[in-house]
Amino acid sequence: PDNAFYDPEFINSAEVGIKSRMLENSLQVNLTGFYYDYEDMQVTDFLGGDTYTNNTDAEIMGVEGEFVFAPNERWLLQANVAWLATEIKDFQGIDPTNPNQMGTSEGMVIIPPVTKIYLPCGCAGVPTDLSGNELANSPEWSVNLQASYGFSLSNGMGLNLAASYYWQDNFYASMFNLDHELIDDWGIASAWMTLTSANDSWYAEAFVKNIADDENITGQGADGQSFGLASSQFLMEPRTYGITLGYQF
Repeated sequence: PDNAFYDPEFINSAEVGIKSRMLENSLQVNLTGFYYDYEDMQVTDFLGGDTYTNNTDAEIMGVEGEFVFAPNERWLLQANVAWLATEIKDFQGIDPTNPNQMGTSEGMVIIPPVTKIYLPCGCAGVPTDLSGNELANSPEWSVNLQASYGFSLSNGMGLNLAASYYWQDNFYASMFNLDHELIDDWGIASAWMTLTSANDSWYAEAFVKNIADDENITGQGADGQSFGLASSQFLMEPRTYGITLGYQF
C-alpha cells in the first residue's frame, strides 16, 4: 500500500537572459541560461509486474540561444542552439529489462530441480544506484537552422522559398543509462515553397520533409518480464511530400 503514495515535487529555479537587436535592427540575439533544482521529481518505477511513481532529486541546467538575421527584405536566416545537462541525485531504481534485478509479485521460490512454491510475500527486486546518471530523453546539444527567401511577382503575388535542418545529440532512452539504451544523434532536412495571393486571401504550399529519407531512431521503450521483455523503437517518418492549400476568410 505504501507504493500508492508519493511526495509532491518542487522546483527551485533560476533564469537569466538577454534580448537584443543590433546592426540597425537586422540582427536579433536572445540568450537564456537556466538552472532547475528538483526536489522529489516524480518518475516512473517498477515493482514486479506493476508500475508506480517514485521520487528523486535532480538538477537540470542549460543555455538556449536564438539568432535571427535579416540582411535585406528578401532573406531571413534563423538559428536556435541549445545545450542541456541533467543529473539524477541520490536515487535507486529497479531495471525492468534485467531479469536478475526484477522482483516478483507472487514471491516465487524455486527448489531444485523444478519445484516452484508461491509465497504470499513478494520480492521488490534488486535496486540499482542511479545517482549521477542523466535523465531520459535529454540530448546535450540540439540545433535548428532555417533559411528563407521571399519576393513579390509581377502580378502582386508572393513567393517564398525555405529550407530547414534540425540536429540533436545522442541521449539515453531511460534513466538507467545502459549502453543499449543510447539513441544515436540524428538530423533531418526539409524544404517548402509557398505561393501567396496578392491580397493574402489564399496560399498554396509544396513541401518535402526528411529529404534524405533517413531512418533515424528517435526513441526507444522496453517492457518488464511480465510482458516478455519486449522492446520497441520509434523511427522517424520516411520522406514525405505534398501540397497544402489554404484560404483565409
